[in-house]
Amino acid sequence: MTLKKLSGLLLPLSVLVMFGCGGGGGGEAGTTAVVKVATFGNLSSGSAIGGISANVLVNPSSGISIVAGDVAATGAGAGSTLIPNVNNVANVALGLINATGIQTGEFATLIFTGVAGASLGSGNFTIADGAKIVDLNGSEIPGITVVIQSVTLQ
Repeated sequence: MTLKKLSGLLLPLSVLVMFGCGGGGGGEAGTTAVVKVATFGNLSSGSAIGGISANVLVNPSSGISIVAGDVAATGAGAGSTLIPNVNNVANVALGLINATGIQTGEFATLIFTGVAGASLGSGNFTIADGAKIVDLNGSEIPGITVVIQSVTLQ
């Protein structure tokens, strides 16, 4: 191979290495946090949860994102209607309803994505005061709370 041909290959390769060639965002990998949200407490015999309203707080939230497609009803909440409001990544609102009722336990999974260098750890996630849990008649159920069940960093 001649020096002219070699330099002709080397220049495009060096540009691709310096600026990335797609598919990997220049080689930087983001961090993902899988957050499981649950209800906690003892339901009285014959009772069921008909609705949950809670807010997942993220602090700090700089460099972290979430879209509605990254929120799903899971665990005890599977099959329920879960409506998230992800317009403010620092305060994600969750509204779950189930006409036949669910028991306590995990009801939602949220997947947050952080850019490289974003502060993303298990301590970033909490539940805001004022979460409401109601029965099938719409009456608030005392003694049941909403908690962060787990945070798995990937």
